[in-house]
Amino acid sequence: MNILSRLGFDRKTLIRFIIIVANSQIIYSFNAIREVLYNPYVDALGVSHAQFGVLMGIIGAMSTFGNVPLGWIQDRFSARKVLTVDTLIVGAVGLFIALTPTTNFALLLPCFIIIGLFTEPLYWATVLKSVRAVAKEDKQATAFGFLEFGRGLADFLQNGVCIILYTVLGSTFFGIKAAMVFNAAVTLVSALLVWFIVPEENLIQVKTGAGKTKIAFSGLIKALKMPEIWMTGIAASCVYATFTAVSTYFVPYLQSVYLLPAAMVGIFGLVNTSVVRFISGPVSGIFADQKFKTSAHWMRFCYIILAAMLAVSLLIPKTSTLVIPAMIVLMIISVFCYLVRGVYFAPIGESNVPAEMGAAAMSVASFIGYSPQLWGYTVFGTIIDHFDPTTAYMIIFALLVCLSLLGIFMTTLLGRRILKHRAQAETAQG
Repeated sequence: MNILSRLGFDRKTLIRFIIIVANSQIIYSFNAIREVLYNPYVDALGVSHAQFGVLMGIIGAMSTFGNVPLGWIQDRFSARKVLTVDTLIVGAVGLFIALTPTTNFALLLPCFIIIGLFTEPLYWATVLKSVRAVAKEDKQATAFGFLEFGRGLADFLQNGVCIILYTVLGSTFFGIKAAMVFNAAVTLVSALLVWFIVPEENLIQVKTGAGKTKIAFSGLIKALKMPEIWMTGIAASCVYATFTAVSTYFVPYLQSVYLLPAAMVGIFGLVNTSVVRFISGPVSGIFADQKFKTSAHWMRFCYIILAAMLAVSLLIPKTSTLVIPAMIVLMIISVFCYLVRGVYFAPIGESNVPAEMGAAAMSVASFIGYSPQLWGYTVFGTIIDHFDPTTAYMIIFALLVCLSLLGIFMTTLLGRRILKHRAQAETAQG
């Protein structure tokens, strides 16, 4: 509680923060089943790996091409309205998919377009600006770290229930459908909690809609001109590509290349994504704020380890007798991936971006940062479909090494910019 109080929480604010953080993961829970039950989930959807990659790419397209033209609109509305409406729509679409006996690519296409629209360009910037608003400039990494902690904990609990449902129901088609229904239902409940607990607030204090639109759009133009926002987005995109592999392809990689026993699949998937995530988040935030000059300096350190471990994964012999060492290396990769994820938007707060353009700034950064959603799943899925498992995953890991090296370069530049900004601010005050 000491850390939370230093962030400026009182009891009511803390409860609202928890609800927003939980909602920020629950809204993604329907599709998050892939993290622990990838093959059953894809089979239940009735699509191939490449087609599922296209569906995930559609969500990425909504994020990449929608964040800038649509994200700034969120500065016009309260977090309560944005989060509630988006969550209701996504929950309803998830329930429709889950309750439809047989689905196919053509049916899922418009569904994933809607999911992508209301979980990315019309949603995510509101979460980020809400988290940014609770913390001081020198505590941004801690605040975002607790965001990842809460999201990881929610992910762990929901995916854990999904594994139990799937297992108890005999690992059948009905079992995976039951898990899908559960996650969609929880999403709808989350929308109601947001509506009744999160207050009606708006940072733009202008009475007319035209006035709000003018200020919000002006914030977008300013955000597009800030180098720190672009650097933050590029640095985030480098690790988000690794996240797509961590959350979706590590389990099938171990299954197909190292012959991971079926009994260990769900356990590894749960620990590799949810457990690692909610532990890494607050650790990352606290370390970045207390042990490093800026969050960018901490991210650079993590990127160096991440690049090294991805390179090690390329060198481990591909034999089932080495499945345990392979799992350990993948787990370390996951840890440092989530350490970066825990703070990768903190540099925006450290750069003192004005609050009234909070959603615009986060939208531009998200436009770049989440761009791997556009191509990552499609490229990775296509590679897996067209090469033998060992070759396919080696190509994927090699790509991730290159992106980690780019992450090292971008965070170095970003850290220098933040320190320069601080020095200028101190000179102006003195």
